[in-house]
Amino acid sequence: MNYQIGKPKDLDLITEKDVLENNVWLWTWEVGIEGDFDETWQVPLIGIKNIGNEFNSPIITLRIVETEIIASATFDFNEKKIYGIAFWEDNNWKSIEEYSNSSSIEFESLIKINGVEKTKFKMNDKKTDEAFMENINLKSWWKFWK
Repeated sequence: MNYQIGKPKDLDLITEKDVLENNVWLWTWEVGIEGDFDETWQVPLIGIKNIGNEFNSPIITLRIVETEIIASATFDFNEKKIYGIAFWEDNNWKSIEEYSNSSSIEFESLIKINGVEKTKFKMNDKKTDEAFMENINLKSWWKFWK
């Protein structure tokens, strides 16, 4: 996997433009530079095209399906879910509980996950702050059972 670690940035200063330029971010502790920065800082992974289970808590960029609204969330590979979901509105990140749509919300990743483009996640209740992967590529999981 070819990628570079970008310049660290305070969580409160990361913008929609930043997450569209780099679809995967990591906490500074995950890349081993937490002593140099506050625990709320993240670093972008530059040039990464696909993620699997190689990171503990990657923050990925998503889009709310059937909208142009960008979201960001922590991806849990083992549980096949995203959580800590925020969306960009009025030049600010907002909690997914503030999203005006009262029904279930569907997200699609802007980064390939395990080789699958636009991996979808479905949230049935905004209060749980988690959405589960919908289209799991069974072919790629099957190889572990052989």
